[in-house]
Amino acid sequence: MWGVNKGEYILFECKSGTEESRAEIHQSEAEQLLNSTRWFEEKYTDCVVKPVIVINPKLMARGAFLPENGEILDVEGLSKLKNRIRSFYMEFSNFALGQIPDLTIQEWIKSHDLELDGIKQLFKKPVYRK
Repeated sequence: MWGVNKGEYILFECKSGTEESRAEIHQSEAEQLLNSTRWFEEKYTDCVVKPVIVINPKLMARGAFLPENGEILDVEGLSKLKNRIRSFYMEFSNFALGQIPDLTIQEWIKSHDLELDGIKQLFKKPVYRK
């Protein structure tokens, strides 16, 4: 779970055991994200959540459905996100943490495309099987 704004979160369900070449997201994997989303909505009734499954396939198996606003972070998107975060953290290497102005950190977040819109661009809408 990643807090991106006050009362707004991205909920990641990571499926690290899947092969990159697999074609479909299984029903059980989609249900795990749905269950996690329901848990979040019960516990954080005054917040908004964006459910994201971290998995390479973009095709949903028959009977598999993500939550209404659920999306996919595939291997390519995950790699981009990791590189952005690493580059962001490298900015801190020459400074003592207490000496970095908040405005500077915000500029680094923007320059490494880690603002909410930049992160959301990495997600893909699921492709459903007919």
